[in-house]
Amino acid sequence: MVERVNFYGWSATGKRSLAEHFVHNLEAGQQMMGFTDINFCPMNVLDLSAILVEAAELELKGLHHLVGPQPMSKYQFGLHIAKKFGFDPGLIKPVSVNESGLQAARSPNLTLSVAKITTSLGHELPGFEQGLQKFHDQYRRGYAQFIQTLVQL
Repeated sequence: MVERVNFYGWSATGKRSLAEHFVHNLEAGQQMMGFTDINFCPMNVLDLSAILVEAAELELKGLHHLVGPQPMSKYQFGLHIAKKFGFDPGLIKPVSVNESGLQAARSPNLTLSVAKITTSLGHELPGFEQGLQKFHDQYRRGYAQFIQTLVQL
């Protein structure tokens, strides 16, 4: 089985996911860009891992798009994080990726259909708000800092 994913969560380096990028910068009160013209379907890595296990147990075959069921712009994603964490959403400047000055080309549409995977599993995928709540709960419990200590051992 081949899965195409777009996930977020906490990493040992603290720098691997877009969600961590938003949290760390907003927490520090730093202004940042949020791309209004790049759309994707974020999924919490905890939800992703549970679905991968389920798909393996069902011995699913073929190509499945395993992404979050709710498409949004990267700007909207940042606003959701700011709201959930109690950060100032005004720190996120809505910009076009073309106006950002970034050199690397980026596809504007990273959204994918989850119809095949939901049919194969027989149920809907976990929603974005559910995954964001898990991400926030881990933050409140100090999980991000804890896993960073594991690479220092």
